[in-house]
Amino acid sequence: MPKTIGILSIWLASVFMACGGDVNQPPSTAELIQMGWNDFQAGNYSEAEQNFTNALLSEPENVEASSGLGWAFAFLKDYTSAIDIWEPAAEKQLTQTDIQAGLCLVYQVQSDYEACIAAGEAVVKNAPAYSFKYKPEIDFKTIRGTMAAAYYGQGDFTNAAAQLDAADPLNAPHSTDAKVLLEAIMAFLGLK
Repeated sequence: MPKTIGILSIWLASVFMACGGDVNQPPSTAELIQMGWNDFQAGNYSEAEQNFTNALLSEPENVEASSGLGWAFAFLKDYTSAIDIWEPAAEKQLTQTDIQAGLCLVYQVQSDYEACIAAGEAVVKNAPAYSFKYKPEIDFKTIRGTMAAAYYGQGDFTNAAAQLDAADPLNAPHSTDAKVLLEAIMAFLGLK
């Protein structure tokens, strides 16, 4: 009987080898990134964080892995870690729109209005019809609405209204009256 089990084990090992090589081989960086985005889209942000972290351990300069890790941190509400990952990646590749979009949103949460506006401007300049592939509800309208909130936070009601006009043209022109504008921004962003 033990000889039969040994033969069966050898046969199973040869089947696995024929179907794709070593079953213990770790996933490639590209596979880890894809697994991270799959987890992210499924709402498994902790698992996404782990996959993106492993991808960065394998390839520390990988901008896509940095983008994904920042988004995972952002959705885990670890905004400081998201910024810490995204800022260096954004400096390396200024046209990485997903990173700029994430920075725009996270800077707003952190009340860094100037940085929020700068990141938002980079998004609408590089991708006027932007939509985040992995969460399409985050788009150029969201970015412009977030910029409107940042301008409002700075007390610049004229630019806040202009951004809201661009985000929500059906209801334009928006009032520059502080109370009316705040209500419009909050309603647009779904905060009311």
